[in-house]
Amino acid sequence: MRVKSAGAKSGRLWGPLTMASSLVWWMIAPSAAAVAAPSPTVTPGSVSLTASAVSVKPGQSVTFTASASDPGGTALYQFWVEMPNGQWENQQNYSTDPTFVLSNVSAGNYLVAVEVMDQAQVQHGQWSQAQTTLPDGVFVNSQVAAVSLNPDAAPGSSVTLQAEATDIYHPVYQFWVQAPDGSWSQSGAYSSAATYTFTPSQPGIYHFVAYAKSPEAANNPHGALQSAVGSSGVYGTASQVVLSLASPTVVADGQATDAVVATVEDQYGNRVPTFAGSLVLSAGGSSDFLVGGQHQATETAEVLGGTATATLQLPSGDVGPTIITADHLMTLASFRFGGVANGGLAGQGQAANVTYGSATLSGVANTPFDLTLTSSLPSLSDNTVNATQVTVGINDQAGDPYVTQNGRYVTLTLTGPGSFASGSVVTRVSEHIAGGTASGTVTVPVYSEQAQAGTIMVGAAASGIAPASPLAIATYETGVPAGLSITSSNGFDQQGDVYTLYTVDVVDQQGHLITTGSGSTDAIQIADNAAAMQNPELFYYTGANLSALVSGETATPTLNDGGTSVANPVVTNLTASGGQVQFAVENGYAGLGVPTTITATDLSTGASASGVYNYYLGAKMGAEMLGPLGAVSSFNFPAIQSVLAGQTLTESAQLTDQFGNPLPEKGVPIWFAITLEGDAGPATMTPDQLYSSGSLTLTPGMVQLPNGASSPFDVYQALTNSSGVATVNLSVPSSDVAYDAFEVVAFQQDGAGLQANVVVPPQYQPASLAWTGGLPASGRLSAGQSATLSAGVFNALGSQLGLNSADPFNYALLSSSNPGVVVPSGTAWGNYATQLAPGEWLIDAGAMYAVGVSEGPFVLPLVGEAVGSTTLTLQDLAPGVAPLAENLTVVPGAAVGSAEVLYNGAPVSSSNPLDLTSNVPVPITLVNVDAGGNPLPVAGQTAATVNLPTSLAGVAGSYDWEPAGGGVPITSVKILPGQSSATVWFVSSATQVVSSFPADLAD
Repeated sequence: MRVKSAGAKSGRLWGPLTMASSLVWWMIAPSAAAVAAPSPTVTPGSVSLTASAVSVKPGQSVTFTASASDPGGTALYQFWVEMPNGQWENQQNYSTDPTFVLSNVSAGNYLVAVEVMDQAQVQHGQWSQAQTTLPDGVFVNSQVAAVSLNPDAAPGSSVTLQAEATDIYHPVYQFWVQAPDGSWSQSGAYSSAATYTFTPSQPGIYHFVAYAKSPEAANNPHGALQSAVGSSGVYGTASQVVLSLASPTVVADGQATDAVVATVEDQYGNRVPTFAGSLVLSAGGSSDFLVGGQHQATETAEVLGGTATATLQLPSGDVGPTIITADHLMTLASFRFGGVANGGLAGQGQAANVTYGSATLSGVANTPFDLTLTSSLPSLSDNTVNATQVTVGINDQAGDPYVTQNGRYVTLTLTGPGSFASGSVVTRVSEHIAGGTASGTVTVPVYSEQAQAGTIMVGAAASGIAPASPLAIATYETGVPAGLSITSSNGFDQQGDVYTLYTVDVVDQQGHLITTGSGSTDAIQIADNAAAMQNPELFYYTGANLSALVSGETATPTLNDGGTSVANPVVTNLTASGGQVQFAVENGYAGLGVPTTITATDLSTGASASGVYNYYLGAKMGAEMLGPLGAVSSFNFPAIQSVLAGQTLTESAQLTDQFGNPLPEKGVPIWFAITLEGDAGPATMTPDQLYSSGSLTLTPGMVQLPNGASSPFDVYQALTNSSGVATVNLSVPSSDVAYDAFEVVAFQQDGAGLQANVVVPPQYQPASLAWTGGLPASGRLSAGQSATLSAGVFNALGSQLGLNSADPFNYALLSSSNPGVVVPSGTAWGNYATQLAPGEWLIDAGAMYAVGVSEGPFVLPLVGEAVGSTTLTLQDLAPGVAPLAENLTVVPGAAVGSAEVLYNGAPVSSSNPLDLTSNVPVPITLVNVDAGGNPLPVAGQTAATVNLPTSLAGVAGSYDWEPAGGGVPITSVKILPGQSSATVWFVSSATQVVSSFPADLAD
């Protein structure tokens, strides 16, 4: 076996393959004894290899070119390739061709090396004389990413970097870190460790990169792949607040806004992104400022992520400088979730003395700048003289409505088939916009001319003000209403939320808007299928609320599709004005994110049109804790978990937008903290009394975050995965006792989540379920028969947990494989029993307390209904508790003494009305049933007699009962022995539709 020269590929891995591939030369070459030793040799160190590309896409090709110095001889080249699976292959044997093409590459990384020998050396097998290049690398779809697991660290704490390579064979890593002073340091030699931990020596921003390569690749740009540059901050305590303005000036019209940003910095001048709390902004100088149009001297701003933003306005005419100062920086003493304050969350600490900055906001007097023209209708019908209302307004230089002080005249001009007056042609009017507190607008009618189609152009001008852009109003002849047209456009309100504005037009056959006459005032019905699409919150805005939406005000929507029932979506009626109606839609929680179809229907013509609403994801605004049943809410008590002392508990939080929609973004920091909750308290108090009394305090150290934090004033930061979920592992000391409890919250900017957890030692930990009574020995129930099933909760020691067991998971899901065979009975299923799906119920054991602790066994009153068999499965929500199953069969019960009345095979109702024509018999079926409504043959030898009523409320006119086939009116009918039903004819003297009829008749 030949030995490689310095820098050659390891002979142990690919030497044997080289020898085998060279046998063809060995067999045709003369023996060493017959040929003298060659003198030409390849010059050591002269061999080089270059690639046409370092990184390519799958399916492409890369050309490798070798060169060597071989004075007086002929150089031969042999190419080797390490494939993405780590195996070396001889891809081109010794030849005079110095090029090699690696074709149709697949994802992964390749290494290519070349050996060079003189032709005579090859013929004589002088393999030890081969000159070899370092491997040259090609990456195909390979990537390396690097993140900091502690992107916001305190001075003196360690920072851990983590890298992840894809499509690189057995990657090894090397990290480089740049300190705030610009100096670089590295992690050492390449290793398989994908993490590197260092302790920052100075505060500030640290930049880092990670390199990844396969183990045998060269340590150069051709062999290693570099990640994008990341950053990680080292921050001290909050020591100063710096104020800045989006603009140093703002138009003083009481409407134009300016953003004041307060940045919390540490003693080194770095923003402290982990600081959460509040501060107070105060106004000094000539006057106060406005917030939401209201005069205020101070404004409290919430600090999250180390920054706080307040939107301010200056009173109209106030142009003097207003000094904005910051004061009263405070850590967050109470954290709000769902509008309810929860104690104990705080961000980074702050210095004893905080320095506060200020900013000067100067006002600019508002002046009339330009005119605007708007029309209440986009077009007019020329069938008759028809009008639209045109409004002219004055805007100031900020684009806000300008309220003229002394009044101002505006001249409006018109061209085309229209007029400012009805019955005569008026093409020029002068209107006065009143001064003082007027709205700054004036409205004039614009009329079409009968049978004159075309375009009306309206202009507006005033002295010293830029004229309005001309307003075009189309006119045309319209036909009868033929359909609806629906169009939509998207916009952003001042809060940055997306809304969709829908315009519904009543149109004729040509698609022209009908603005007068038939159809112009039709009632329009709006409905959607949001519930069917499992998108539970779709908000309609109409009328006044539409303007509130566009202006960014937080007004309650006029209409709200709660999505609670697939069969009953929200339907609302709106009245068209001039053949047109508008409404806006804004999504709340988007659910599955499936588009929703919104349908508008003309109730006069039946015409309809549909538009698709696509749910929009907003900006990163919060984090929501995830529990066993999904996202946690104020009433999602089953999200409470129990954990044994001495064990660990994994908690997760989902990154969300402002609507609570999950955001699948990777690498976003989410902070976790422990809030005040739990402690054993007096021995005489049961857990529920402890919770309800509010006497709980956090036991120091009873649960710890990965960074050792155990206080409500400490936080731990985790990064989200590709699904936007961040996870934290909490450790519970073995010294914890029963009923110790804590809550975990997660936040990102101004979002919040809530998760309550209870520490339960083994003797209190639920481990299994067992039926404790109420089951019929035969497993059979008669229809109408009740059975009270009891299920006990047992611990790992086999003892049944009593009324004070405090199983925090004392909730269960009861499901039926055949819904309708047995149904719940009574109210003892618990105050919060909820049907999740047909045949599936969420139940509790009885009492409900502040954090959802329930006590006692499950008691499940059931009643047999439909004849058949079903498997009931009871699943306790405690982890590790096996489900409990029972097979039940419902058999026919005793007759209830009355016959069920059926028409067309079903009871008479609004959905199955009794359709009567004067003196035309209608068949009615009378069925002998048991308590579950199951048909029963009449037992014994005696027929069952059903008495027929002689008077019925809700049936107009006179009526008779007749035997099947007709005949003399009867007052009773018999169901014969062995049969379960009989048919009788109902004959009415009046034609009518009856939706209310007796459900049953006594035997």
